[in-house]
Amino acid sequence: MPRRIGTMLGTAALAAWTTLTPAATWAEPRAVVLTNGDYQQLPAVGQTDASAAIAGFKQSGFRMVEGRNLPSAQVRAALADLLRADPDPGPRVVVLIGRFVSSATDTWFLGTEAGPVNLMQADSVGVPLSVVMAAMAGGRPGSTLMLGTDRALFPLGAGLRRGFGPMEPPKGVTVIVGRAQGVRHGAEVLARPGSTLRAVLAAGESLRQVKRDARAEARPTDPEEERAWQNARRAGTAAAWREFLSKYPRGRHAAAARRQLAGTDPVVLPAAPVGGATPVVAPPPDTVERPGDEEMAAWTRAKRANAVAAYQEFLSKYPRSIFAGAARGRMAELSGPGVSPDPAAQVEAGLNLDRARRAQIQRQLTLLTFDTGGIDGVFGDQTRRALAAWQRNNGQPATGYLTRDQLQLLDTSASRRLAALEAEAQRVRAKTRAADQAYWTRVGAGGGQAGLQAYLQRYPDGVHAGEARQALARLTGANETAAWDRARAANTMAAYRAYLDRFPQGANAAPARQAYEALRARGRQDAADEARLDLDGVAMQLVETRLQQMGLDPGAVDGQLDERSRQAIRSYQQDRNLRVSGYLNQGTIVRLLADALLPQN
Repeated sequence: MPRRIGTMLGTAALAAWTTLTPAATWAEPRAVVLTNGDYQQLPAVGQTDASAAIAGFKQSGFRMVEGRNLPSAQVRAALADLLRADPDPGPRVVVLIGRFVSSATDTWFLGTEAGPVNLMQADSVGVPLSVVMAAMAGGRPGSTLMLGTDRALFPLGAGLRRGFGPMEPPKGVTVIVGRAQGVRHGAEVLARPGSTLRAVLAAGESLRQVKRDARAEARPTDPEEERAWQNARRAGTAAAWREFLSKYPRGRHAAAARRQLAGTDPVVLPAAPVGGATPVVAPPPDTVERPGDEEMAAWTRAKRANAVAAYQEFLSKYPRSIFAGAARGRMAELSGPGVSPDPAAQVEAGLNLDRARRAQIQRQLTLLTFDTGGIDGVFGDQTRRALAAWQRNNGQPATGYLTRDQLQLLDTSASRRLAALEAEAQRVRAKTRAADQAYWTRVGAGGGQAGLQAYLQRYPDGVHAGEARQALARLTGANETAAWDRARAANTMAAYRAYLDRFPQGANAAPARQAYEALRARGRQDAADEARLDLDGVAMQLVETRLQQMGLDPGAVDGQLDERSRQAIRSYQQDRNLRVSGYLNQGTIVRLLADALLPQN
């Protein structure tokens, strides 16, 4: 049973709680705490352990959803708990710690699979905070969203920035941002009954509250914006909301448009759709199933295809998806007034191509060097362009849609191309075998140790590779002990790798591999330790400048530690009798600063 929770303290929309009498009992309070520290392609985020805050929320009676190092699909599933039906919602608390990217109008919390994404990919690997805030709206006495990250640099695609962008918290939602460690401590304070906004913000120097833009509510009405808003409401489609937000991202109705786009408000299409179709109403949140990985992949394919058939296929599999309303709305747009049926599209529809056959067509086009943008069985814009290019190349009308005759021609062309490639591959294999045999006869068979090694270097999987390794093992057995001693003395990944290259089945191969893996794991730890230093681009440039002044050649002074910079750091560490890793750590930074203050000879 949830504990009793009371009214908020002060005027802030902070979800504060104290024990009250039964008459003041509220509905179930909910908290979602997600901490992503270990990213597959981005720098790790340190200070993400929020176990103390999680324990505090549980002790205070919150319905708790927690997760660590989650991909985007699991992040969405965890946050979907906020959408569960609650006629009298209690406080809502969401704590997100990890990597964030932002555009001019929104911010995304990234799943651990994210890499250097661009603006068009953000929705597939991240969750927009506008959607999170819309799901939190309505909590009583209020809702609190806490966001933590660090200043680490990482690559991004076009249209995005690192960190937080502009946010418009809905009424009743308090947003607090800061460094990961500060947010952890702030969340611990927030979990205590009777907490205040001031106490939470005082828990970390980096914490600050994102203020609502009161000017947007108070500014005079813009007639053009009002007309655009009314048009968007009449259309009631995802495209209409996006068009409105593209023109008025900070307008009076921007927050409402984002809530509509997120699907938190029921969206009704025009009362009399073309063709007598039934008006579409987005299902209420409590009837929506949480999206899984396959559902997210299917939705991505449907959006990429952007065709009625693709959306129909999605809805046939996921009729209760959170994307169902958007899919039906887009179908209505594509089939709306003024949209004439394409005769070529109707001809192709008569072929009844299932998804497996469409995927085969994409493979055939790719084989014929026409880029379909992927092989997923969905005919999107890129596939249509590939079809049109193939049609032009074969003297056919470039409609981008197939006829039965063209389908047969494509099958024949692809079969011929495949046969030609296989014949060429056979010729190459025969030529390679002949060259392999000639090199073995000339160099490997009678060339002693040097000849055997040269043969294996050129043909590691050659016809005589096994024979060469056996002969080399017999010749070099006496040298293995010396090679192992050299590897242990050097104690580097390169030294162990050199030993294993020469003696992959040697007596010390197992300990060599263990030592190699241990050093590689230590390298990962060194990289994580460097990331936790949270050095920004300016600090990195200072390090490179200091190394350059010492004549260690770190390469360009640009704040990016490339391989030349790493080699310079290794040289410095070796010269100063520090542990050689090529990564910055507290000891190396302190010594660099100390050397900068010492007089130079």
